[in-house]
Amino acid sequence: LLMERARCDLLEAVSRAGLFSEARARLVMRQLLSALCYLHGQGVLHRDVKLENVLVRDVADASPRVKLCDLGHSCLSSSEWCMGATVTDGFLGTEGYAAPEVAHDGHVWAAEADLWSLGVVLYALLANELLRYKNGAPDISTKTSRAFAQASTSIKMLVKAILQMEPAERLPIGAIREGIAELLPGPGAEGLGGAAGEDDGL
Repeated sequence: LLMERARCDLLEAVSRAGLFSEARARLVMRQLLSALCYLHGQGVLHRDVKLENVLVRDVADASPRVKLCDLGHSCLSSSEWCMGATVTDGFLGTEGYAAPEVAHDGHVWAAEADLWSLGVVLYALLANELLRYKNGAPDISTKTSRAFAQASTSIKMLVKAILQMEPAERLPIGAIREGIAELLPGPGAEGLGGAAGEDDGL
């Protein structure tokens, strides 16, 4: 079995370099969105998207290549069992990344929970910290993080649109991809609209 060599995970990359530039964060998101689009298209929910589950091949590169890994908690989006996991198995995700709805008794996992976790990853790249909460809701005001306050208005609005408490109000994955594509200049936006391929992040 031959695999690409990863230098570290994304948590370690952020620890080494501090917050990512907005351009690098967008490129990472492009690849992770492609990976999630592929998984969701195959009827698979990842359920544990977090910095530690993103492998980075080129840490110092201005255009890092990343791969979403660790499908140990993944399950089918239908009610079928797969390797002991199902959408109603009670898995709560990882603290700090899990969508608020997964903590409720009887919760049924859905794709929107993966999108919340992806939004947390994007926030962490821009703010160099995980979300803080105030009165039970994510506090993503510019007063909370000085680093996040320096991000462009467009990407801050995108983060807020992803991190909606109600799953039905979260920006769908297609709209997130379009938002990232619009923020990527010129050639950086290539490959966003099609099927999983070289930049699929898996």
